[in-house]
Amino acid sequence: TSERDSMTCNQTATVAGYGCSLSSTTYPGQFQLTNPATGVVRGTVALDPATGNTFRTYRPTDGFNNGNTYDLQAPTQRINANALAHYRLSDATEVYGELGLMRNRVDVRLSPTGVFTVPQTIPCSNPFLSAQQVSQLCTSVGLTAAQDARVVVSYRNALGGSRHDYTSHDSLRAVAGVRGDLSEKWRFDAYAQFGRTDYASRVSNEFSLTRFGRALTVVADNSGRAVCRSALNGTDPGCVPFNIWRIGAVTPEALAYVASDARRTGELRQTIASGALTGELGLKSPWAKRPAAVALGAEYRDEFISFAPDSNYTPRD
Repeated sequence: TSERDSMTCNQTATVAGYGCSLSSTTYPGQFQLTNPATGVVRGTVALDPATGNTFRTYRPTDGFNNGNTYDLQAPTQRINANALAHYRLSDATEVYGELGLMRNRVDVRLSPTGVFTVPQTIPCSNPFLSAQQVSQLCTSVGLTAAQDARVVVSYRNALGGSRHDYTSHDSLRAVAGVRGDLSEKWRFDAYAQFGRTDYASRVSNEFSLTRFGRALTVVADNSGRAVCRSALNGTDPGCVPFNIWRIGAVTPEALAYVASDARRTGELRQTIASGALTGELGLKSPWAKRPAAVALGAEYRDEFISFAPDSNYTPRD
């Protein structure tokens, strides 16, 4: 996908002309501080690049430019194979068949995943927080070290890079039939057809919202080490703390913990058995050039479709 075209940025119209549209789900993050009594947002902040671990007011220029993180046209690889055959059993009867195969593979590069304005529980005793951050999150609204703040987090996984949707379709179509003449005036055609398409999709480099929330709910253990509350109480012993409160402090282990691949599979099957009989009845109107004719047919169809998203899709995690 590195050879594919991408945009410099998404365009937006302003009074001054066109400019880049930036996403508020950004890196190193946007944080909406809430009133613990009402839940109303009381301020929107971002990390200050000058210090790395203090808040300043969020600015529109803090947004994330995702225009150059996805392809305008997805690279596709497709293989088609088709075969046709027929054989005359006699002057009046012919058997025939068709076989078609298709294999399609697509690698769609998508913007880095994000946590889009999701309320999170942040312990005021989180050892990753600087004194200034504790003051703005907790102390200024009367929360103590034993309490939790609610923060609406918007975070872009710029460190993990773009997502990829690896999609495949595999199709098979087979037809077998016999056709011919019963007499000078009557013809028949009967065939059976089977078709199947298998679909699979794997989106890499997603985030699990459940694990992300656990990784942000960080406290100190008895030795003062930063640990997930869920690891301390045994809910999720494998939880790895995710430090978004200092620029550049997210570890590869924390990224690996919250990372998730989302998968979907599907199948479509169709079976058809069909027969047709056509011919002339031998009756003719005085005003007609040809005798009256009839066409009779019957068809049986059986169709099946399935779609199975995995556990990362079904609970919208």
